[in-house]
Amino acid sequence: AYPTDRLMSGWHAAYDAIVEREGLALKPGVEALFAWLDAEGIARAVATSTRRERALAKLSKVALAPRLDALVGGDEIARGKPAPDIFVEAAARLAVAPTDCVVLEDSDAGALGAIAAGMIPIVIPDLKPPSPEVLRSDPLVVESIHEALAILAALPR
Repeated sequence: AYPTDRLMSGWHAAYDAIVEREGLALKPGVEALFAWLDAEGIARAVATSTRRERALAKLSKVALAPRLDALVGGDEIARGKPAPDIFVEAAARLAVAPTDCVVLEDSDAGALGAIAAGMIPIVIPDLKPPSPEVLRSDPLVVESIHEALAILAALPR
């Protein structure tokens, strides 16, 4: 009987007001990453648990939406992270085999979903370090997007 819908609606309205007032900040390294992807002609997608409409609005606000080849929102798939569904769908929309994809992730659920999809995760912890469950898969864990970009740029193409 708890008014979950009303609570979420109020939360979204408050969040949207903050974003409208203060804008959105990109994590350090995002612009450099996109510039490198652009220069190398590498396709990219965002696979987010956020609803597509909300994600597209946020990505548009920071001028990243036009620089994406695909976007998959959490409302477009049957099972959310850590299921692989969202990553498999992103690869399909890019017309790339999942095994040819690298995923930059900041959450345990996302890292586990990428692993389950057969993709190569690079974990960039945000609020908490990767869990023992994630670490058992021995993913590459880096401290920043800049560090991930340096590793990607050093790979043979």
